[in-house]
Parts: sequence; C-alpha cells; structure tokens
Amino acid sequence: MAARVSNHGPQSASVRPHLKLLNLPVGRLLQLFSSFVAKAVLPTIAQSIDVKAAKSKAQERREIEHQIEHFLQHGGKVHAVEQGISGRELGGYKLTPAIFQRPKEPRTPLVEEIRAIEARRIRRLAPAPKRKRPHRVLITDDFGEPLRWSWRDN
Repeated sequence: MAARVSNHGPQSASVRPHLKLLNLPVGRLLQLFSSFVAKAVLPTIAQSIDVKAAKSKAQERREIEHQIEHFLQHGGKVHAVEQGISGRELGGYKLTPAIFQRPKEPRTPLVEEIRAIEARRIRRLAPAPKRKRPHRVLITDDFGEPLRWSWRDN
C-alpha cells in the first residue's frame, strides 16, 4: 500500500517555507507587513499619482503679478470705473433700499401685555399645592407595646 500525503499533519519547513511566518507573534507579523507596505507598495503608488505641492502666499503673489505684467505688455488695458457704476444696468437702481425711505413710525408701548404674559408664565411655573394624604400611625398600649396600625389624616 502506498503512503498517503496528508495536508493536515505537521510538515517540515522545507516543504512550505512561507509557513515559518505563522510561528511569529502577531505583533511581529504586523511589523513585517507594515515595513513591506512602506518599502514596496507606497513608493509605487506615490509615483503613479501626481501630487502638487501647495503654493505659498508669496508664490501666488508673484504668479498674479506676472500675469498682470503679461496682460499689460501684450496690449491689455485697465479702464478706470467710477465707484458704484459697474454692476448696475444704466445706473437705474437706487442705492438706498425702500424700507429706509419712510419716516419713523411711533412705537406702541407693550408694557402691560408683557406683564400679563409674565404673570401667566410664573403661575404656570409655580409648584402645585401638595395633597395631604393620610399616613400610617402605630398605636401602642400604655407600656409601649405595639397594638395595631391606624390611618390618620393630617
């Protein structure tokens, strides 16, 4: 009878050398895996992605100044526009809104109404009177021995 090879029994490390990793503690396995990712995987991902560095304020300012110089050197002109004219069609809009054109109206005093509202609110917040409930009282004889319990009203 031929010998059967079993996949379940213990095997030598020469048959499956990658199984040596399984004998390591979990922390060491994670450390090995993270170092592999850091050395092999991340550099290849970073090379495939074009990452632009953020521009500083000075770089932005220089770039805008360069664009303005380029515009003016190639025939561009800046027209001076009076304040408040641009953005309006034919200057037909009024600058002040209509709500401020009416005279000030006298105000109605509401002191009494406010007092009435506050009185209702305070009345609602006041605690309700407690109901007096009967309570149990121990009745004893002349020598202090308990005889029975009785209910008494307050």
